[in-house]
Amino acid sequence: MRYRSVYLFFLGTVLFLSFSILTGCGGQKKKGPPGGFAVSVVAETVQEERIEEKISLVGSLAADEFVEIKNEIAGIIDGIGFDEGQPVEKGQMLFMIDADKLKASLAQAEANLGLAHTTFDRLSSLIKAGAVSQQEYD
Repeated sequence: MRYRSVYLFFLGTVLFLSFSILTGCGGQKKKGPPGGFAVSVVAETVQEERIEEKISLVGSLAADEFVEIKNEIAGIIDGIGFDEGQPVEKGQMLFMIDADKLKASLAQAEANLGLAHTTFDRLSSLIKAGAVSQQEYD
């Protein structure tokens, strides 16, 4: 009896699933586009034409080689002795620096040198006389 109820349950499940699958897959197939709208079509005749091969791109250029120019002394640039992008020769003046500050710096350095010579001469004579120590002279 028990096997019979399992068999009937299994048979009923198979019949139910088969019926569900068959009724779900069937039905009317509609012809044409969805919604019943007509699709308009435009037809053209083929013509042979020449196609221009042209590409327009945006980009940037970078040099393969470059030179970095650094200053050896501080100052204000008064003039430029070359045109950008043009070759330069060895020894050619590239920049002219404002000479007023350089002359003032030179005058100050010369004055400091003179003061150092005077101090050296004075201390040389004092060390010979034993008036200053060797540490102060050095």
